[in-house]
Amino acid sequence: MADWKVAFDSFRSTNRIIHGWGKIAGDGLFPSRVDLEIYDGEALVTKTTPAIINGNKETNTKTNEMAFIIYSTCSSHHKNTRYFLNLVWFNNKSIRVEIPPPQQINKRHFLFGHLDHPWKHYINRGWRLIHQGQWSLFFRKLINMGRAAFNSGLTPKKLLQWASRGYKNCALIVDHDLGGGANIYRTRITDEYRANGASPIILTAHHGLISYQLIGKRNRRYRFAHTRDLNEVFSELSKTDVNEVIFNNILSFPYPLTVIETLSNWLKANPKIKLTFLLHDFYCICPSWLLLNNNRSYCDIPKIDKCSTCIATNPAPFLSLAENLDITNWRKTWSSLLIQANEIRCFSNSSRNLLIKAHPNLDHSVITVIPHLPLSKLRPIHLFDSGCPVVCVIGHISEHKGSKIVQALAHYAYSNNYKLRIIVVGTIDIQLPPEIAVVNGPYEQIDLPEILERYQVNIGLFPSICPETFSFVTTEMMEMKLPIASFGLGAQGEKITGYTRGEIIPFQTPESVLESINNLYEQYIKTKKLP
Repeated sequence: MADWKVAFDSFRSTNRIIHGWGKIAGDGLFPSRVDLEIYDGEALVTKTTPAIINGNKETNTKTNEMAFIIYSTCSSHHKNTRYFLNLVWFNNKSIRVEIPPPQQINKRHFLFGHLDHPWKHYINRGWRLIHQGQWSLFFRKLINMGRAAFNSGLTPKKLLQWASRGYKNCALIVDHDLGGGANIYRTRITDEYRANGASPIILTAHHGLISYQLIGKRNRRYRFAHTRDLNEVFSELSKTDVNEVIFNNILSFPYPLTVIETLSNWLKANPKIKLTFLLHDFYCICPSWLLLNNNRSYCDIPKIDKCSTCIATNPAPFLSLAENLDITNWRKTWSSLLIQANEIRCFSNSSRNLLIKAHPNLDHSVITVIPHLPLSKLRPIHLFDSGCPVVCVIGHISEHKGSKIVQALAHYAYSNNYKLRIIVVGTIDIQLPPEIAVVNGPYEQIDLPEILERYQVNIGLFPSICPETFSFVTTEMMEMKLPIASFGLGAQGEKITGYTRGEIIPFQTPESVLESINNLYEQYIKTKKLP
């Protein structure tokens, strides 16, 4: 097999937590899986953690490089501990590459926390932008990096004093920093709080520093504090005029049950503080927050004994950051927080039903369903008939968003000479046959109608294999009046069932997907009978 090399931009460890990212490069097809393996001594594998391949970083097909991100834990590290990346292909062939041990980050308090930033990555990224001639992006990144370094280094106490000065009250927003719909929602609610004279303070996880991060804002200036001591954060919050906690999301936080227990105990000690819990995913139900089982299929929340068997071999990302994978204890710990909520806000009825199925003892009266507002209003597009279905898939299409469904459809249509074109408006973490598929790349949401018309798209496919809690993309395709095919899961299935131009795909096979696409094409495009 061809030689493959590994290059880390950052690979660091502290408090038994390991985080890193980089690229693998070689000739031929990309591996389908990348695992971090930790060996205690020469032979015994003590830890295997699947990496997230591609993630939000680009894959460079010209130089055959693929990005990866690692989140893991290690019970101990000593001179005999060895680290490997195991690259695995669909045919089960594999290459094991030994890598240097992670850099141990200083455990001192972050008085000068910017010294612990992964500067090697920043410099390499800057050099790549210069080499590519992307000067405007380079200067923007440089300015943002300078601001972050200048405004970080505060203690949690100093940050909270600075952020709360002059405000009547504060709101704590607990959220990850991975991007996506949850972070978009966070931006909206922080703007609302500031408009109403309150100071929102964000508690998140900073993966580069492997620490907790507090973010405050006064006028137009942001400031940051970092600590690895969660008790310090809540001790200082008790001295701040916090009257509400917005629990947005903690996916990717190290030791999530410790976070939940600490927050729950703090709220019990401060019963006047209001808690609003936002159901952006199903992490409060299962560490596999997408409800995909160890076979990467939707589980529909089975009986506990089946959950226990599944979670032991489930390859879901971030599982290794959880300190206890006993599903009974997992739900019991989350329940201790949920029962204190003044409101549990869901964004679809299907999400509400799944929450109640896993946590039947919750007070149903506090569980609300308030759909998201659209990001922006999109106009209906002109639907072309190019003589065949021209199918668009929108967004970053990872495994749970249906990348393998799209790939299987493309190969099936191509190998059987079906007239079909697939347009990925966004990115996809898997390779598609270029004879039938085009990957447009990143896009601005407001430009979607023009992009779809440029490619003469006439059918929308939402291939997600997990239940969505809302599905902005389905809403956007409905606004553009596209005929849409989707599986009958979650919020997407709920929307498509009530949509006059929608069709539920009965099975997750390329034949079934193609049949649903053809049904929509024959009914609405070829006959031009559009309701």
